[in-house]
Amino acid sequence: MTPAKRMMTDQHKSPSDEIRAFILEYFVGDLVTKDMLKSAVIMAASKLDYPQFMSAPGSITRILWGRLGPLRDAPHGARYSVEGEQVEVRAIRNKKKWIAVDSARETETILNELALNQPSGAG
Repeated sequence: MTPAKRMMTDQHKSPSDEIRAFILEYFVGDLVTKDMLKSAVIMAASKLDYPQFMSAPGSITRILWGRLGPLRDAPHGARYSVEGEQVEVRAIRNKKKWIAVDSARETETILNELALNQPSGAG
């Protein structure tokens, strides 16, 4: 690939890649639920000027959720009770670490990490 071609492709990132990069900067904790990810996609789309994803974040959320992959090899992944609701939890960073924590069933550690990404006033 020529330097000019490399520069051109570097300048044209896909919206999902830009939104993912924004979310990685925004989130403090390593763990998310699908609802948390969806809210972050809406916020990122707003900040990055992608109005189509602000009103319909489902496609980008599905892409990103799929890329994260489950922590547990089970039909619904690693599920934990968050505010009385069973939700699947996935790692946006340090996946191997969180697979080990999940395997040890360290529920309190998982919930504390999730709380880092909760919006103010929630949880």
